[in-house]
Amino acid sequence: MICCAFVFVTTTSSAQKHIYQNKYENKLTRFGFYLSAHNSHANVEYSDFFANNRDTTLSITSHKFFGFGVGFIVNFGFKQNKKVRIRLLPGVSFYTRDLLFKYNRGATSELNILSTLVEIPVMIKYKSDRRGNSRVYFIGGFVPGIEVGGKSTVAAGVRLGNSSTILRNFNVEISYGIGMDLYTRFVKLAPEIRISHGIKNLLTAEENSYSRNMSSLTSSKIAFIINFE
Repeated sequence: MICCAFVFVTTTSSAQKHIYQNKYENKLTRFGFYLSAHNSHANVEYSDFFANNRDTTLSITSHKFFGFGVGFIVNFGFKQNKKVRIRLLPGVSFYTRDLLFKYNRGATSELNILSTLVEIPVMIKYKSDRRGNSRVYFIGGFVPGIEVGGKSTVAAGVRLGNSSTILRNFNVEISYGIGMDLYTRFVKLAPEIRISHGIKNLLTAEENSYSRNMSSLTSSKIAFIINFE
C-alpha cells in the first residue's frame, strides 16, 4: 500500500511538472528582468595629428573598468520555430571609460569619463534541445544606447564639463554570447556571457587637446548577465 501511494505521488508530481513545463514553453511572450556586471574599455585609433608628432603626446591607452546594469526582458517566440526567440532588453548601464595620456619627459594626464546609458538591446536567441531542466543557447544582435547622464574629469581634479563635449551621446554595439537556461518550479534562471564591440565612433567633431590625437574611439566590453524569467 505504501509503495503504491509513493508511486502515485511521484507520478502525479512528475505529470504536474511536465504540464507546467509545457505550458511555460508554449508561451509566445514572456517577461522578466536581468542584472549584469561588465568589464569595459575604449579602443583608440590615432589621428594624423598624432602620427605627425604635432605635440608632445607619446601614447594614449585605456584601462578596463567594472560597471553594472539592470533592465527588463521582453521575450517573443514563434509558433513555427520554438528554438528561436527575439528579445528586447531595455535597461540602464553605468560605465567608466578611462584614457591615460603619456607625454615627453614622463608627464601624464588621465581622463575619466563616467556615463549612464539607456540601452535597448535587440537580440536573437537560438536554443538547443532541452535536457532535463537545462538547455544551452546562443544569442546575438545589436545594442543601441543613448547617454542620459555623464561627466568628464582629469585625475588631478580639473573639470572638463559634460562628457558629451568629448564623446557622442549615442552608441551602437554588436553583441554576441552564450548562456544556459536553468529551469526551476517558479522561475527560469539564465546565466549568460556576452561580448560587445562598438561600431560607432564616439568622438565628437569638436576638437580639443584630448581628442585631436585620436581619429576614432569605440567601446568594447565583456559582460556576465543573470536573467530571471
